[in-house]
Amino acid sequence: MKELKQVLKYINKNNPYHEEISWIALLALIFEDVKESTGNVRSIIHNWMDKYK
Repeated sequence: MKELKQVLKYINKNNPYHEEISWIALLALIFEDVKESTGNVRSIIHNWMDKYK
């Protein structure tokens, strides 16, 4: 939590659009990145398994 607070503070301080990012928006961005990378890893593993069957 401490690190996330620092990240949020940094983002809001250095945001060139002068919009304040909320906790919800930050968590949504993190969730989307994790979700996308998980899907990619899953498809890579499936493709690898199909290749060596």
